[in-house]
Amino acid sequence: MFLYVTLRNTLLFFFLISLFQDTIAVRNNTMVDKIFVGLLFGLLMASLPIILKFFKLPVNAGSLILIGVVAAFLFYFVGFYLTEFLTVASNGVVETGIESLDFRMEDRTVAFMVLSVVSATLSMIMETLSQSK
Repeated sequence: MFLYVTLRNTLLFFFLISLFQDTIAVRNNTMVDKIFVGLLFGLLMASLPIILKFFKLPVNAGSLILIGVVAAFLFYFVGFYLTEFLTVASNGVVETGIESLDFRMEDRTVAFMVLSVVSATLSMIMETLSQSK
């Protein structure tokens, strides 16, 4: 089950980098690097229920979004500033592929927050849908 959730979140990461293609990109645009960063994202998001259980918090939609936003923000922050795997919003515009939803930002922190909220929400939606069989 953990492997399935990891692969599902890896595919979610690929969806996000194609949706926000001008906002987030893998630094070396090779497939191996994309798969590596995607698997790291998938492992992080798949381990969220384990982290919640460790701290004796309930594993529900609200707690998954809350912890997911923090974890995704740390992932994007570390991926950009420390490991330099990711490039985030190099042109100052968060582009979604839908022109009316694009917006300008002051710094990359806004892009980190938007990507974190979208990542955590989509991951939680996929988790909830997979449990309601």
